[in-house]
Amino acid sequence: MQLITAGAEALDEIMGFIADGKAYLREQGLNQWQEPDYPGRRDIESDIAHGEGYLLVSDGAAVGYACLCLRGDRSYEQIDGAWLNDRPYAVIHRLAMSRAHRGKGYGNQAFAALERRAKELGFSDIRVDTHEGNRIMRSILEKSGYTCCGIVSFYGKVRFAYHKILSE
Repeated sequence: MQLITAGAEALDEIMGFIADGKAYLREQGLNQWQEPDYPGRRDIESDIAHGEGYLLVSDGAAVGYACLCLRGDRSYEQIDGAWLNDRPYAVIHRLAMSRAHRGKGYGNQAFAALERRAKELGFSDIRVDTHEGNRIMRSILEKSGYTCCGIVSFYGKVRFAYHKILSE
């Protein structure tokens, strides 16, 4: 899996990945990403403007999208639990796969690629959150070595918070 920094020309394709992700979560009976404006076009435009939006590419084709936020996250300042440490961290947000590419192990590959990129950018810690009912994402995170550290509030919604130390 390769990460290609997303540009404005990829916005419509990315919004297609987001729509697929929203539909998939809805099919699972989850209310995650079911707000009409999250994640929305403005979120993706902001990711791109900050150089934090990435197309996930396999065999030359874009199969998904993710944001690797390098500015931390205010939602993570208060946690019901405890982070593994207080060092600077990168955050994975808005990971979405194309419906056509689901079930091929790309989620695990995407996390590995995003972790490599975070390390290249000088981060030794990475955090992510997800809906408590998102069993697939929670399984991917746990298999990828993330530790569930507690609960955070993200846009007023309770989310399980995960942390991984990439290197000491």
